[in-house]
Amino acid sequence: MSTVIMWEQQLGAPYAVLLNATAAYCLDYDDSNAARVQRSTVSVILTALEEAEAIGNVTPNIRLIVLAIGYELALRFDMGFGPDGYDRRFHNTSVIWNYGAVVTTSKLRRLNKLVIEASSDSTLSKDSGST
Repeated sequence: MSTVIMWEQQLGAPYAVLLNATAAYCLDYDDSNAARVQRSTVSVILTALEEAEAIGNVTPNIRLIVLAIGYELALRFDMGFGPDGYDRRFHNTSVIWNYGAVVTTSKLRRLNKLVIEASSDSTLSKDSGST
């Protein structure tokens, strides 16, 4: 069971994630700057909240640290990627912020460095359309 944030009710994880993500997209204005293409609240923050709740005994401090790591990595990746991705037919949000979500999930699950690298590489490859 997972929490639907706006209702403070528990539903099955797929339904809660769908409702939370839909609400977050509706309220998400962080992609209004053409120079920075972001949907961080949806991809990274909701992933951190859902994974921490699914795992169970994750302290608030660990949640914040892991969220900061995933968010920071995605921001840095975004700065390097820039707005030119659309010119190359990439959808920046799916490539950049899914990467941050994978790192966030991996750190919450305490996966080792090799597994995190493999998961990140696989995600970037799939999201970029090369697999």
